[in-house]
Amino acid sequence: GYRMEDMDSEEFCAIHLATLCEAAVRNLEEADGLGLAVKYHPDLVHTFLDGVFPNHFHLLVDQAGRDRVLKVSGTYSKNRGRHAEGDFKSDSEEKEREASQEI
Repeated sequence: GYRMEDMDSEEFCAIHLATLCEAAVRNLEEADGLGLAVKYHPDLVHTFLDGVFPNHFHLLVDQAGRDRVLKVSGTYSKNRGRHAEGDFKSDSEEKEREASQEI
């Protein structure tokens, strides 16, 4: 087997990502049609409001509900509960720049 102390960062990252992906696929398969995979993208909130909620969960979201979802989706989740809580700021480009070529 693998030992964490024997792996470099790229190997550890690859194993972690594979574990997450395998768990997601397994859970989708075991959900008997109740699960739904959603592709991540910058406007994910509208995918939920206009697609997932009405078509998968059969929920009609009124304007007040849409407004609440939009407000909450604009909060930076990685900073939730801290004094500097604020608007979402994408860090994808920074992560890609800092990643090694192997990753």
